[in-house]
Amino acid sequence: LKFAQRSRPASAPLLPPPLATMFGASQVFGTPAISPDAKRPREEKQIVLPVTIRAVEVALDQRGESGDDLKFFGVEPGTLVLVAMVESVVRQSTGLEMVLNDATGRIKARYFVSDGAPPEDVVPGVYVSAFGVARAAPALHLSLNGLRLVESADEVSYHMIEVAHAMLRLQ
Repeated sequence: LKFAQRSRPASAPLLPPPLATMFGASQVFGTPAISPDAKRPREEKQIVLPVTIRAVEVALDQRGESGDDLKFFGVEPGTLVLVAMVESVVRQSTGLEMVLNDATGRIKARYFVSDGAPPEDVVPGVYVSAFGVARAAPALHLSLNGLRLVESADEVSYHMIEVAHAMLRLQ
């Protein structure tokens, strides 16, 4: 098959004529063209980032003594998600203090309960899915906002895949 080649003037739009006239030169598929020097207000992004304990330790080492927020490949996450095994638990009236292990490292975690008693089913040897923020003072630990028991071993491997995917996207 041979295709007829037409020469196109340099000023002609790349879109076929019906689309070019429908959307105009400044819009493609209904999105307005944004000028490079247009100033947009900066939005606060709440990023939830799946991490490993090792990634938290590396981010803390990269931060150094500056006191800035932890950054993972240049991004400051709002919340960290971790899936790990509980190695030890200390129950208190206001919450739990745990040591978590996800095969990349160990980290202390503190989970405070504002209403009611701390969950009874969090015992050493179970896997939990937890979310919270990393704190460096007084020592490196996770301040957990919530946690739940892992229901299937697939959740652990799926979390590791999520971590790898998130880190590759941020690089």
